[in-house]
Amino acid sequence: YQFRDTRKGMTKLVAHIFVILTVFLSVYSQVIIKWQVNVKSSLGTTQNRFSFILSMLQNPWVLSGITATFLSGITWMLAMTRLDISYAYLFISLLFVLVPSAGYLFFNEPVTTAKIAGSLLIILGVIVVSLGKSPV
Repeated sequence: YQFRDTRKGMTKLVAHIFVILTVFLSVYSQVIIKWQVNVKSSLGTTQNRFSFILSMLQNPWVLSGITATFLSGITWMLAMTRLDISYAYLFISLLFVLVPSAGYLFFNEPVTTAKIAGSLLIILGVIVVSLGKSPV
């Protein structure tokens, strides 16, 4: 397995870093938006959905989450220049582990045995796939 691809100069290592950035930007976005929705909901406002969305779109934290989502799209495009989607997309499945973990850590959301077992299976699957050769 070689991380250097001399055809276009970008290394596979850099492509993997872009995949990791995609994952963490996505987690950041989900956590920040959930946090701000909770803050807004705790204020007890009874506005309609349109007003709620408009007010959230004026929130700097929410805008940072939206920006993170946009940037995750950019980092994903850069990763796709060097990695097959069938390989790289498996790392996106880590969102199904990291976002619920953040929900537990930051929002005291419940963790069930099924969630733990599912998360462990996802992690195992990513490890198994990542140990194989990345077809590029």
